Amino acid sequence: MSYDLCSQSTKTCRKFSREFWTKALELASLYRWQPMGTQLPSICSFDKLNADWDGGYSTNDGQIVTTNDAYAK
Repeated sequence: MSYDLCSQSTKTCRKFSREFWTKALELASLYRWQPMGTQLPSICSFDKLNADWDGGYSTNDGQIVTTNDAYAK
């Protein structure tokens, strides 16, 4: 499985492997990044799927990372 990271402002996308994404999150944590949680993608309705949205970063569900979270130090 891979992760596609897309920027709405620049209209660019990059594909990353699961291993890379896991390491990137670990590195961010080592630099004291405090994740704010992701937002539910507008194309999904978890209510209809009877599922809970946990706001995590480890799935490839089309979730949205906020600008503040992406720039957080």
